[in-house]
Amino acid sequence: MKLKLCERIDEPIISMDMHPTGMFLVAATHANLVYYTICERMFVIQHKVPVNDCRLVRFSHGGHFLAVSEQNDVRIFKFFTGEGP
Repeated sequence: MKLKLCERIDEPIISMDMHPTGMFLVAATHANLVYYTICERMFVIQHKVPVNDCRLVRFSHGGHFLAVSEQNDVRIFKFFTGEGP
């Protein structure tokens, strides 16, 4: 195996998922969801979304939805627009 890319994040990562296209990554910490675009040799932070005690993030099969487990709730967002369906 060969390491392609590595990024250090200050907060502990609770959960993360890669978009089915391989171009995006969402990392969940207890306080934030961090959206990354994967560029040629680096991760570029697109934006951070504050959350309360996030436990799990997963993309849908096609990558158009993102499910986020937050405390006792499961929230589903349209990934590219950020709005709820």
